[in-house]
Amino acid sequence: MAQTLTEKAFQENRGAVCRVALIRPVPTGEGGSGVDADNGVEKPARSRRGIGSLVAGLLVAVLGGLLMWVGSAESSDHTGRAPARVVLVEQDQPTDDATVYVSYSAEGSEHSEVELNGSVSAELPPGARTTVAYSPDDPGHPVALTDAEQGWSRASWAGGLLLGCTALVLLARATRLRRPPGCQGPPDHSSIF
Repeated sequence: MAQTLTEKAFQENRGAVCRVALIRPVPTGEGGSGVDADNGVEKPARSRRGIGSLVAGLLVAVLGGLLMWVGSAESSDHTGRAPARVVLVEQDQPTDDATVYVSYSAEGSEHSEVELNGSVSAELPPGARTTVAYSPDDPGHPVALTDAEQGWSRASWAGGLLLGCTALVLLARATRLRRPPGCQGPPDHSSIF
């Protein structure tokens, strides 16, 4: 069986830095390509797709960070506490989230039939007593006490998830892009890289 150029180069350079001639040389002068002065081997052109995916990944990471910042700032603003009474619970399907309306007094004013934001349980029946958290600057928009004490909203969790996944993808991509052609492992693919 005939060996490909990559297989032959891998066997000859086992344990050394891989210097492999490309099977299809890239013409000189296109996007960073040319001949390497050290060994006369044709250098590959930079991939525009790689740069585009890097930019897209960075934008997703920035969006994730922004969601985390907004979510944590939003929940940390709700420092006021007030006892409230559940006046209405709306739930279309048993699997849907419930919309709970409460009445309470905060900052010297009465707030009646106001939607309670955050992770609200449908198990709160009308007439039940609960405690709500509110921002002293805007007491008319209460959140569930558990969300305010937790310090993280759903936006924060979504942002953190986006940020973490993007970091993993970019790390894997950067690791793969650093290896020169021919250094991906033996031809039988027995290595993990």
